[in-house]
Amino acid sequence: SEDRFRVLFDQAPLGYQSLDENGYFIEVNAAWLNTLGYQRDEVLGKWFGDFLAPEFVEAFRNRFPLFKAAGEIHSEFQMIHKNGERRFIAFEGRIGYQPDGSFKQTHCILSDITEVKQMELYFEVEREILEKLNESQSLHDSITCVLGVMKAKTGVDAVGIRLQEGDDFPYFVQDGFSADFLLTENTLTERGADGGVCRDKEGHIRLECTCGLVLSGKTDPSSPFFTRGGSFWTNDSSPLLDLPADQDPRLHPRNQCIHQGYASVLLVPIRSPDRIIGLLQLNDRRKGRFSPAVIEQLESIAAHIGDALMRKNAEEELKQRCDELELFHDVTVGRELRMIELKKEINALLMTVGKPEKYTIVGEDE
Repeated sequence: SEDRFRVLFDQAPLGYQSLDENGYFIEVNAAWLNTLGYQRDEVLGKWFGDFLAPEFVEAFRNRFPLFKAAGEIHSEFQMIHKNGERRFIAFEGRIGYQPDGSFKQTHCILSDITEVKQMELYFEVEREILEKLNESQSLHDSITCVLGVMKAKTGVDAVGIRLQEGDDFPYFVQDGFSADFLLTENTLTERGADGGVCRDKEGHIRLECTCGLVLSGKTDPSSPFFTRGGSFWTNDSSPLLDLPADQDPRLHPRNQCIHQGYASVLLVPIRSPDRIIGLLQLNDRRKGRFSPAVIEQLESIAAHIGDALMRKNAEEELKQRCDELELFHDVTVGRELRMIELKKEINALLMTVGKPEKYTIVGEDE
């Protein structure tokens, strides 16, 4: 019966949609609605392209006539969830026909492959970053290359790497943050009225805002904002503005990331074997840019960066010591040669006045 069909249709585990010949929705099932967060009356009668990420609309315009002509299709589009997040959706579709063979409607099964696509992307990012870190170049050049790969591949609006410099953790490299943002956010150290660095009762430097919390290692893994690896993340930062002061673990939260319009924010600590030495930051104005699987991958990338920092610093320190040793050697050898020349000059002067040579020159022919 029709009622039985409707129950099966709505309880199907995969999303289903049907479009008319112009690409307008005729039907969707409950799984489709759950995947993208809409109510049925918000979808039916609407054009499919209205639910696509803007850069995929033209692709749909081009592919839909091909779909109708071929009778079947496999395609992938990025769609917009009702909450603003982007979701990668894979479609398997066939055309339904009227008895006379003319077009009736599309029948498409869809599946959310967002996490699969993200993992593919971040595995590729990790591979490229490892290649860059293993190249023979300076620390600054290596980290700049890493940042370039991260921004180009992930497509986030801004990315930065903070590294410890004295008592502070300024951006070592960054791409995408405005000058106004950097003016207030480059420094994290709390300072007193006299300009001095503030410390806690254990003598540790007090670092402000969310970056400071991650760099201080004071994250709470039981909170939904933090991971067991010590990272902070959110796919919708605006609710942080409403966090009561007595529930906010941050020191002097500035919330500049929120005020600058960044909805998705990820802060990953960069570690040496015994302490946190920096931070990897990714910001995007779109919601829903990160997932637990992606964050785990980025924590692995941050570990590679930490290892490379230790190695590069050791290599540069070794090179500096070798240069110092070579300079000392050159100066010492030069001084010894000059002493030999002086001894020869003194011996020659003594002989001119009829006196015996005073110095024996080692290595001189008899």
